Amino acid sequence: MSCNLGVFNTALRVPHFEDDKLDASSLILADQIETVPSTQTGTGQFVLNSYKVRPHLSQEFSSTDKLGIFLQLYNLKLDETSHKTNVSVVYRITKDKQETWRKVETPDHLHQGGEQLTVERLIPVTSLVPGRYTIEVTAIDLLTYDTVIRTADFIVKTAPPAKPTAMNRSPVS
Repeated sequence: MSCNLGVFNTALRVPHFEDDKLDASSLILADQIETVPSTQTGTGQFVLNSYKVRPHLSQEFSSTDKLGIFLQLYNLKLDETSHKTNVSVVYRITKDKQETWRKVETPDHLHQGGEQLTVERLIPVTSLVPGRYTIEVTAIDLLTYDTVIRTADFIVKTAPPAKPTAMNRSPVS
């Protein structure tokens, strides 16, 4: 039995967010995003606010997987009348700088609330051929027209072959 123990020291760069300017967290690519009960908010491994976000560190997804994206927006402007934000989010997937998929979420489809907004989506990659891709998430505050863009690279691999079942096995001679 080995009882090896190591210590690794490193500096963490904490981003600085200006108080009055739209900004965003890093874009996290995940293989699991789910809400957690309020009793578990902010506690446990991979729990960010009220979400459990398991990062997919390899950045490689099978064509049968769903690509999870998680991003938090900060310092959104509140409408003085409705006391709500007004944000639009555009998702783009490109391969070799050519757009292969795009989706726009208007304010009607986003949970608009305080000065912070969490963007969490699972995007199926079944229509993407194997290869290297970039996902770009653009958030636009429609009250100030401030824009923030976050990108991440990922790879789509061919799905592993389905395991044979008793019904589709060929007889062995």
